[in-house]
Amino acid sequence: MLISKNWLKKYIPEIEKFDSLQIAKELTTKVAEVEQIIELREDISKIVVATITAVEKHPNADKLSVCQVNAGPMGNMQVVCGAPNVAVGMKAALSLVGGRVYSSSTKSIGNTMEVVETDIRGVKSTGMLCSERELGLNDNHETILDLTETKFTPGEEFDDVIRDTVFEIENKSLTHRGDCFSHQGIARELSAILNIGFTPFNVQFNSSQTASLPIEIRVETQKCGYFAVVTIKGAKVSESPFWLKLELGNIGVDSINNVVDLANYVMYDIGQPLHTYDYEKIADNKITVREARDGERYVGIDEKEYTLNKGEVVITDNKSIQGLAGILGAKGSEITDETEDIVIEAARFDNYAVLAAARKNGIRSEAAIRFSKNVDPQITRKALENIVNLITDITGGELSSEIVEIEAVAVEKDPIKIDLKDVSRVVGVEIKPQKSIATLEKLGFTVNEKSDINTNDISVNAPVEVNVIAPSWRFDTRIAEDLIEEIARIYGYDLIEPQLPARKTAAVKIPDISELKRAISNILLRLGMDEQINYSFISESMRANLGIDENNMLKIINAISPELNWVRSSILPGLMKGAKLNTEVNSMRNFSIFEIGRVVDKNSEIEKDIPSQPWTLGMLSTTDEDRYLEFKSQIETVFEGLEVNYSWQEIGAGNNAINNPFGKDVLHKGRSAGLFVKSNDENSTAENIGFLGELGRAKTYEMFGLDKRIVMMEVNLEKLLPHWLKRESSYKNVSTLPESYRDISYWIGDDFKIGDFLTYLEEQNSIGKISSSDKVDLEFKLIDEYTAEKQRSMTIRIVMKPRHSTLIDQKINSINEEIEQLVKAKYKLQIR
Repeated sequence: MLISKNWLKKYIPEIEKFDSLQIAKELTTKVAEVEQIIELREDISKIVVATITAVEKHPNADKLSVCQVNAGPMGNMQVVCGAPNVAVGMKAALSLVGGRVYSSSTKSIGNTMEVVETDIRGVKSTGMLCSERELGLNDNHETILDLTETKFTPGEEFDDVIRDTVFEIENKSLTHRGDCFSHQGIARELSAILNIGFTPFNVQFNSSQTASLPIEIRVETQKCGYFAVVTIKGAKVSESPFWLKLELGNIGVDSINNVVDLANYVMYDIGQPLHTYDYEKIADNKITVREARDGERYVGIDEKEYTLNKGEVVITDNKSIQGLAGILGAKGSEITDETEDIVIEAARFDNYAVLAAARKNGIRSEAAIRFSKNVDPQITRKALENIVNLITDITGGELSSEIVEIEAVAVEKDPIKIDLKDVSRVVGVEIKPQKSIATLEKLGFTVNEKSDINTNDISVNAPVEVNVIAPSWRFDTRIAEDLIEEIARIYGYDLIEPQLPARKTAAVKIPDISELKRAISNILLRLGMDEQINYSFISESMRANLGIDENNMLKIINAISPELNWVRSSILPGLMKGAKLNTEVNSMRNFSIFEIGRVVDKNSEIEKDIPSQPWTLGMLSTTDEDRYLEFKSQIETVFEGLEVNYSWQEIGAGNNAINNPFGKDVLHKGRSAGLFVKSNDENSTAENIGFLGELGRAKTYEMFGLDKRIVMMEVNLEKLLPHWLKRESSYKNVSTLPESYRDISYWIGDDFKIGDFLTYLEEQNSIGKISSSDKVDLEFKLIDEYTAEKQRSMTIRIVMKPRHSTLIDQKINSINEEIEQLVKAKYKLQIR
């Protein structure tokens, strides 16, 4: 996107005081990145406006003319010119002797030549009448630039008129800022950033009709929030005036004709796209805005045929499509040199609808870019009034209808409540409330209740609350944090020095339920079980096979897959599915798996209409043999490790335990039990927290197609938690000193228990039997066990970790000797 500095002066005249590099830096740091600064025509000089007072044929050249020109204060001059359009009374651009213009021998702007006094076939020439190419305006070199219709006076400096500074701004930075896709929007931002005056766009519209061209409109889709048209009769479509071509050319827009150029001018000026139609090509003088039918086709002004999808918005008359709304007009509807009567449209379309249609059809028009980012709803009619004024003034056309408009119900913006004291707290630097208010108002926000506070004398803790109304063009500000971001942005992120948080940080205490889950997981992993993580959903077929009551489950209305119909009320169906996959895909028959996750208990609510979601442990083991009692003993290992007071209650039919979610005859009769826990208080009652059961052999074959045993367990961890005797954790600082170790090998007998031996050493160390235990941390590890024929030995590693100073050999040997004495006192072992 190109932004002209000369154009910006229309809204912020004081911008002339600022260097282009400074403007680019401010835009980059506070609005959007400026990719480059383009200085247009800075290398041409000494160009003035002159009036041609006489034209004679060159005596020695048929294609040359000898022109007498009046350059005002510079006097009269004689210039030899080869352009066919020179005429008496014509105003043109004259390069004086010593001036520089772009070379006519190349189209590359940047190559200049000096104009010198010369003799052309015997006739003296003191200057050059310039073509548009020589002035760097465009590639036309056949004729000289005609300035007759302009208000320039002879002798007026012209190189300053055509010079400009253009900022190329990165569009991607303005994804949510449709208002910044215009000169008015960028000018408003610079006004706040540079703290200079801003004159907003305004228009004085004369609605008096002097002709009549009737037009009717109809809107049949909610994707068009506003639609308005007006007609102009007797417009003379022709080349655009010089000022218009210069303004558009400076930002890279080619001139087409005066009507189309004016529509583009208004769009680049204030950000509202407009569309113009040839009135004679609108069938029955009726325009309808509707949604396209699936497969409907139209040819755009780019001469490509497009196949539309249902729901894309189109502009039609009673016969054909006139355009894809907000994106591209249809071939045949455009303004041509033969057009006399004009229809002008101004509208607002749903930004998501425009974005989707533009992407699907591969069209990136300037109108689509702006509509897809939202246009200011308060500017649409003003843009239409503005272009009517411009077209009637420049083309001589007459206003021939009232502005016919259809508008959806306007949506009022809710006020945003903000405590201005929060600005400094969030940003990290002191920004006074009056500064925050001034910044917001510069950006167009309305600040209410500001007169109720004394912004210069505020106590430290007193809130400074105001209600802020976002302007109509700001669709991206909804909450107080958005406003703080605006204030910080204009203040300047580069002025905010990084600081460490003022508060002390401390480790967050691990919740008890998390510690319980970790403790259980560690025990099960040591028992050789594998952990699984499954989806929180089960299929209808799984629910039906297990006989789970659907009244106890939550059904997903818009399930994305048939496998995800129900939110799980038990961990076990997921483990069964995992077991089936391991059996079928991985050919595994004997394995044990577990999962700790949440389930939904529809019969218990934590809030109104929000069911509880307790953490639950599920375990499953498959084998070809009877492992029910072995599996039960593994579970008992878990509860003994947790130091929980538990008991079993056998359930004959396997369906009476509180936490058994399955239907009748799913579990094997006689091989199921309810798990109960209770506190150590004799008067406490046992609470059922889960169940153990073996899947019935018939059900196993039905679901898995295998003759095998599947034993399962499920425990409600939320109910278990109050009965868990959690041990308090203790911590020691990690030593930064190097550790040492000694390895000792002993001959041992077949019945020698190595675990008991290691436990003995650890106990002796813990009670202070080793004199250095207060200064050195000791660990005892089995690193080798050797058995050959009738001999057996073990190698023990003693790891010594000093806390205060590096260990020396004397200290290491002393510790080693004390340990040997402890071994001799308890065991009669021979060192190998």
